[in-house]
Amino acid sequence: CTCIRGALVLALVYAAGDLRYVLRVPKGAIVNEAKRVANALHGCNACIHRAGIYVRDIGPSGPVFLHNLTCGIAAPCAEVTKLRELAEDLAEQACQSCQQHELVVVTDATYAPVREGKCAATGEEYGHWTVHPAACSTSEAATRYSKLARYYGQMDVRLAKLTVPEALASVNIMLEEQPHLERPEHYAACLR
Repeated sequence: CTCIRGALVLALVYAAGDLRYVLRVPKGAIVNEAKRVANALHGCNACIHRAGIYVRDIGPSGPVFLHNLTCGIAAPCAEVTKLRELAEDLAEQACQSCQQHELVVVTDATYAPVREGKCAATGEEYGHWTVHPAACSTSEAATRYSKLARYYGQMDVRLAKLTVPEALASVNIMLEEQPHLERPEHYAACLR
């Protein structure tokens, strides 16, 4: 597979306490295009599979796939440049749409290693594309999140609504009315 030579530049990931994560965009036409481009380069099944997944991952500074190309490192060929462009296009589309993104916890095992598999004829290890995150979640944080993961999809819509200015006005009204409720202490923690 095609290597990207140069200094390793780690891709930034989101952080919340000791949890590290990326947002994964839902599959779409760009994912199929990324697989097509990866297939055209070498036809490596591992690289095709990885391109279809990793092209969808977004960190705080944009796509994490082929992040080295944002730091002055030259792409070895047009296909690699095209894959990075597809990742950037997908990230831009994701920012403009209201699609729900999957929260992917970044651990040591989230992204497959560069070296994986061996050539039967030569015994040489294959090298594939991967993502090198700047940080990974602790195992404790990943375990805690896994217990809450099923609630994420239910809560994100509700939490997102709180960022709308009208919602903030509603919360202020609730705060004003809280002392008049039958059990005001019951709602105190929710409204803080």
